[in-house]
Amino acid sequence: MEVPAPARDHPAAEIRAWARGHGFEVADRGRIPGEIRTAFDRRHE
Repeated sequence: MEVPAPARDHPAAEIRAWARGHGFEVADRGRIPGEIRTAFDRRHE
């Protein structure tokens, strides 16, 4: 069984697009908040 890559292994643009599409507010630049990375990881398990 293959384990999905954590958010840190995905391009920031992909995480930002996912976050915006799911109602999160995220800046165009800078660090992506841990809350968003955790949510992204949970949805991509």
